[in-house]
Amino acid sequence: MSDTKTNVEQLHDAGVLDKETLHEDHVNAINQLSQEEIGHLKSISKKIKSDSGQSVGISL
Repeated sequence: MSDTKTNVEQLHDAGVLDKETLHEDHVNAINQLSQEEIGHLKSISKKIKSDSGQSVGISL
């Protein structure tokens, strides 16, 4: 069993998105992103949260 998380799980754990609300097509598309792209999304979300003080998610 692998401890590697999917991209969706990584973004959910970072508070970037709510994986429970994603359609299967969105999950498949997000899981095809590179780790560099996932890192950018986490960084952007973190920056917005620190600037605004509010949670921000990806709107699909």
